[in-house]
Parts: sequence; C-alpha cells; structure tokens
Amino acid sequence: MIPIETALGRLGTRCFLNFRPQSREVRHGALGRYFDAVADLRIGLAVDGQRRVLPLCRAGEVFESVDMELTMTSVTFRCESRPLKVGLDVTFRAPFYPRDVQTSTAPVFYIDLTVHALAPPGRPRPGFAGPVEVFLGLERPDTSIVERSRGLDLAYTIRIEPRQQISWFDPDDPGKPSKRDWQITQVRCAERIEASGGEVRVKDKEIRWRVDLSAHSQTVLAAWVARVEDPVFERRGRVHRFLATRHHDSLDALGTWAFEQREMLVSKSRFFDAVFDGSSLSPTQRNLIAFTFQSYLINTWWVEDEAGNDWFSVWEGVCRFHSTIDVEYNLALLYFALWPELLKKTFAEWAEYEKPGPSDRDGRRTGFLSHDMGACLSADGQDYPHEMEVEENTNFILLLHAYWRWTGREEVPARHAELLQRLIRYVTASDTTGNGFPDRGVANTIDDASPAVQYAREQTYLAVKALCAARAAADLARLLRDDTLAAECEAFAERTLRTLDRDAWLGDHYAVCIDQSDADVLDVWTGKPLPTGPLEGWDAYSIYTANGLLLPLMAGLETGLDLDRIRLDLRAALERARTEYGCTHSSADRANLWISQNLWRDFVAAYLGLDFLSEADRYWAFEVRSNCTTPGHCFIDTHGWNSLEYYPRGITSIGVFLAAVGLQVDAASRRIRLAPVRVPIRLPLLPFVDWDKRVVPWVEYIPEDGRIACCIDGRGTLRGWDIDAGDVHLVESALGS
Repeated sequence: MIPIETALGRLGTRCFLNFRPQSREVRHGALGRYFDAVADLRIGLAVDGQRRVLPLCRAGEVFESVDMELTMTSVTFRCESRPLKVGLDVTFRAPFYPRDVQTSTAPVFYIDLTVHALAPPGRPRPGFAGPVEVFLGLERPDTSIVERSRGLDLAYTIRIEPRQQISWFDPDDPGKPSKRDWQITQVRCAERIEASGGEVRVKDKEIRWRVDLSAHSQTVLAAWVARVEDPVFERRGRVHRFLATRHHDSLDALGTWAFEQREMLVSKSRFFDAVFDGSSLSPTQRNLIAFTFQSYLINTWWVEDEAGNDWFSVWEGVCRFHSTIDVEYNLALLYFALWPELLKKTFAEWAEYEKPGPSDRDGRRTGFLSHDMGACLSADGQDYPHEMEVEENTNFILLLHAYWRWTGREEVPARHAELLQRLIRYVTASDTTGNGFPDRGVANTIDDASPAVQYAREQTYLAVKALCAARAAADLARLLRDDTLAAECEAFAERTLRTLDRDAWLGDHYAVCIDQSDADVLDVWTGKPLPTGPLEGWDAYSIYTANGLLLPLMAGLETGLDLDRIRLDLRAALERARTEYGCTHSSADRANLWISQNLWRDFVAAYLGLDFLSEADRYWAFEVRSNCTTPGHCFIDTHGWNSLEYYPRGITSIGVFLAAVGLQVDAASRRIRLAPVRVPIRLPLLPFVDWDKRVVPWVEYIPEDGRIACCIDGRGTLRGWDIDAGDVHLVESALGS
C-alpha cells in the first residue's frame, strides 16, 4: 500500500511513534500525542557515498520506491532504489499480547532493518564498489542527544502548561484553565536507541552498520526504550506514575530486559498478528483493524498511585476526555474480543462519577453517570460541557449486562446492584408522558448532528436504547433476585414497544423522533430555545435506530423489537444516507458522518443476516485519502466539518470478528451460537483463544455438495460449551482435539 500517516503505541504507557511520511517527519514523545515534538528520524542506507532515506526526515533524497505494510503490532516500510541497486525493509514493532500486562505496557519498540541487493530475474546480483552502510539517527528539538558506544541516549523535559490540563474551556474566559493549582508542571523523559549485535559505529547522532550483501541480504537490529520517572497523572489529590515503571527501576534495567526478552516479545507479537492475518477477511478489513488498533493504543493510560492502586482509562483522541462512556460503548468490542478485565476496571471507575438525579414518582433515588471522568492529565470529574444522562446510563447498563453474559462473572453486576437500580430508574423516570420514550435528559453523543438527531425530545434512537437497557436491567435484576426492579423494567419496555410500533414506524423506516415540535427544546450548546417550527429531519432515515441492539444480540437477549422492521429500517437508511465514504447521521443531516457508527450499524445488520461488511472499503478509502496528504492525523472518525482525529473509536472495526459469524455467548449457561452472514468464511473465535498456550479455535463455513459445512477447530478451548452452529453439516472431528 502507499505510505500513509499511522502510529505505533503502547498500552497505557503513552510512548509513541507517529509516522508522517506525507510531511517527511515523525511525531514522537514519551507522553504521547499533544505532548510530543516533531522530529527527524533518519533511516536509510549509503552506497558508494550516495544516501537514500525513508520519508521520515526533512533532509536527504528519499528512496525512489516506498511501500508500507501494517499488522496489528508493526509498521513496515519497503524501500527500493534501482539506481543504487539496493533495497531496505524497515519494520517497527510495538509488542502486544492480550492479558499480558508487562509485554503490552513496556515502553519498548523493536526495529529490524533488512538490506537486500536488487537484480533482474536470472541476472547475477550487483557488486558494489564501496561499502554498503545502514544508518539510524534522530534529531529532536529541545532534546539532549548523547552518543554511546552502540546507540543514542535522549533526555528532555515536557513542561505542562495550565491550558494543557483541560480539554474544554470557554474561549471568552481564557484564564479559566489556570484557576486550579496543578501538581504536575513538568515531566522528565529519558530514552535510548541501541543496536543489537553486529559491527556498529556511532557518529553524527547516527547508529551505523556496515553490511555484507554477499549472501544477498542482511538484517540488523535495534531497540528503542523509554522511561518516565515523574508523575504523569492526577486524580483527586493523588499523583500517579505509569504502571510500566513498576517492572524496571531504571532505563538501564529496561534496556537490558528489552534485549534479553526480544525473542519472546517478538514471538508473542507475531503470533498475535498471525491470528488476525489468518482469517478470510479482506486486506481492506485487516488494514482497517490494524490501523485503528494503534490509534486506540496511543490513547490509553495505565497508571498507579503511590499506594499501588492502578487506573486504566482511554483518551477520546483530540478531545482528550478520559473514558467517555459513549466512546467506550463502542470500544468494548475490543475488550469482549481480547481483554475483558479492562472493561471490568472501567466499570468500577465510572461508578465513582455518578451524579444524583431527581427522585422518581415513587420517591426513590435515581442517578446518572458523567459523560467522562476528566481530561488531559487528570480525572477529577466531567470536563465535557453538558450532560448526556439517558445516553450514558443506557450505555453502562448494556455494557454491564453483556459483560456478565460473555464472562459469567456474577460478582461484577452484584457489586454494582444499587447503582444499576438508580441508573435504570433515572431512564424510566425520564419518560414523563408515560409512553416509554424519554423526553428529559436526552442530549446524546451525536454532538455534531442536527437538533432532531442530537437533542430532540422523544428520540427513537434513545427510546430503542432505553428499551434494550430495560430488558438488560431486568435480566440482571433476575440474576440479583430483585423481582421488583425486573417487573418495573419489563413494564417500561412494553410501553416503549407499543409507542415505537404505533407512532414511530413510517412504513419503511422509523422516524428520528416522534415529538416533532421544537417548543421548549433548548440548544444544549447555547442554552437558548430553537427557532419556532417543526424539527427539520424528524422523519428522516437514520443509521442510529438499532444502535442499542448490538450488545443484546451478542448476548442473546430477547428485546421484543420487531426485527423485520429493524431490517427494513437498516436497508432503507443505508440506501438513503450513503455517501462515498459511508452513511451520514441521517438522510436529512448531511453535514457529517462517523466511521465508527457506520461500523457499529454494519455489525447490527450482520447479526440480523444483512451483509453490509463490504462497506468497510468506503471507510478505509477515507482513511487512506486523509492520511496520505497533510494534515493526516491517524484514525479520523468524522468526514465533514467536524474533525475527531487521533481517535480511538475506530477499533470498533474489530467487531467484524464477532458479527461476521453472528457470535452469541452466554457464559452462564455455557452456550455459543453461530450464524454467519456470508459463506465462505474463516475466522478465529477471539474470545476463546488460549493466549498462554497459543491455541486458537477457528470456525470455518464452506459450501459443500449443495449444503453449508461448518468446521470448528476447538482443540480443547471450547470443551464444555454447547455450540449451535446453525442448520449446517457440522464437521465435529476437530472439536476437543
């Protein structure tokens, strides 16, 4: 593929490399994006005094041909210079392995540089009059770079300005961000780039290897490590350091460990890559997942305070809010697929940011969750300027229910039982008319959309999500032996269903909202009433109707929704709202589209038997177009006037591994159901991979003699599960092998 802007990041440790070939530079820093610097990363080779470089520095002649390859853990530049008769492959690798904290958080990058001679087929390899030399060097502003015998030591200080400690501020009050005394005012960073093996010399801030091409090619190796001693994060008066610092007490110790463990870390990363690359997904889908995975990682924070209490959260890209619930609602597909314990941590953290709601009609307490837990380098409470009460409560409830169904861990909903009561009662009390459609606290996450989509009363989007959350809460209530709550939730869901079928259905799709009036509807951004008249676009085709349905479908929860109507709605919205790069919010709301919400819609469709998965070609085309030119900015979720860049939510794309085979999991009853949306297909069942033993269960559906055959290669990881593979010829010989 053509080189595009992308990044490599570490889980929770922030250290990142942001490759920007379109601008011939690298953004780099141990605190990640927004605390980074533009650097020149000089990588290339010299033949007979002539040099070629990768397009990652602003000086020097670039290789005549440069291509890029992506995996889940690596970025490779494949470069050739025909005039010099030589090529150079450079692979940057960021080790990652599910549920392996030390491997995934260590601030380590590995660099492999392979030089090879170019020759036409059947011709002898060229000889070189002089030596061939590979070089790796760095120039970074305000950085001390000291040459060592086998590498470079970097030292710099990141100074934290008050304005960098708050994501959202009033432009009319520029002093607002500085009204608090922040404990973290500067962060000292140390890094090392060091060669591994081979003959090396260091000169002019470059590591240089002399290579021998008598065997056609040679590979030289380097490691890049970083350490941040200082606190980097504040929460309620306590400072936190990166969790990764607990494993090594110095940069020297980290560097030694990185070299000693290189084979093991690279082996784990390659195995992880192979699980994804071995599927039948298209190259477009695999590239999209790998690209968005790294944009997710560069937003993660994993820190601990002086008492050893750890904290995990995810920045919302350019917005820099910590673990925005509506964003994590989409990111959760990653947790369900690879690392559910991270979601469990976040449940406990969100619970600490509950806000009191009004009492319900029976005088019982209600509550709602904050949109986020803070911003930038702190988590001291919501930074976003307005609430999304119904939105965030329903997101939390749906996530909690799906987590229980997929993991079987009853202690998690039990821990949050009282919170569950308050959240769902806020949702049901938000319906003040008794028709099951919330009309209070209804501003939602679609914050660049038209008023009808974003904050109209009685939105169909939120009504369906509230209905699904009520069914989920009822299921959880039965688990917790709370029959009263279960009955309340079921009654609310039935009211919503009746209104949905009676008032929202327009023949081939559901209305955006059923209250068409803008009377007393306030613009949540200005606090002022809307202009008089009916809400424009109230009857449009929207991609959000079934947004609340995906997690119930994954968990096998019956919602009572008319699924035939949902299918018609999905098809109609795809046809009416589609553009070159995906569907806009609605057919009447054409200012913006969100890639992540298109993906989410596609996965709902897949669970309902509709194959929209090829729409990923449109999303990848947009990312390539945006990142092969300036400004780029890695995964960009929005096309239109808004710009959600360096954004984590693209990893929603990993949901194709679940949705394409219709994977439903109920750990409580040990049942798995599969219903592929297309055949042939071959995918790993990611939630059931035994990463410790490197055993992967694969499911494959193929046409065979006029029927569909299904082979499930379980190798023991699925032993004890009741598997419903659908009305197919099941090849069972591999089960339990």
